[in-house]
Amino acid sequence: MKSNKIFIVLLIISSFISCNNEDDNPKQEQEIINPCEKLYKKQTLYELGSPTFINEVFYDSASRIDSISQFDVTTDVSIHYKVSYEENVISKIQHEIIYNFNPTLDQVIVYDDIDITNSNIILNSSNSERKIEINYTDIYVNKTKEYYSQNPPSFSEQTFSRNGQNQIISNTAFGNTYSYSNHVNGENNDLVGIGIINDLPNILLIFKLRLSSSTPLTVGMTDLNIEFENNSCIIKSIKDENRYKVYEYINP
Repeated sequence: MKSNKIFIVLLIISSFISCNNEDDNPKQEQEIINPCEKLYKKQTLYELGSPTFINEVFYDSASRIDSISQFDVTTDVSIHYKVSYEENVISKIQHEIIYNFNPTLDQVIVYDDIDITNSNIILNSSNSERKIEINYTDIYVNKTKEYYSQNPPSFSEQTFSRNGQNQIISNTAFGNTYSYSNHVNGENNDLVGIGIINDLPNILLIFKLRLSSSTPLTVGMTDLNIEFENNSCIIKSIKDENRYKVYEYINP
């Protein structure tokens, strides 16, 4: 009887040590996602099985962005960007907003006074009061400011905060603050800042600027459902079965 009690005690101690050892083991790391080495080509939003938003990029023979076309089925508004270069430097961006339901509302904004330094980009327009200011470090955006008019000043402003690995952790936009976490285990797999609140995505894309070194899989309290192509480029982000985005790429 005494030997049976000793055996039970030893069994309990052994189980306790085993549980502790399991707790001490780190959680399995996320699968490593490789850099996306292709050129971002197209984004399509599907709702209830039909495309409702399309954003497509066109490149020249040097793999530079030549133009971007965007169409929103819901609002019936088209947006176009045409990029001009001088000695491989962006010299002009023509931004057209086309209201297909009422052409009298159409706008053409020409950013033809562009100042680029190591930390700032300023786009001035010769035919409007529009203006865009971008502050960045390396290739990562810290702050943007878009003026709709300058006298009196009317603008929207965004700020972006990152950690030591240049992963985005928060940003402010439209008077709200958004938080990001649970980043993908890998860098440079997201060329357009998927899931990050941003009102100048195409302008930042033209200048090859990024918002984060890796994609956050959690925005606020919401987890993003993202699919990758061969553990590299993001090809799909899913909100639910009735609303998802598909991303396409081309080789440089």
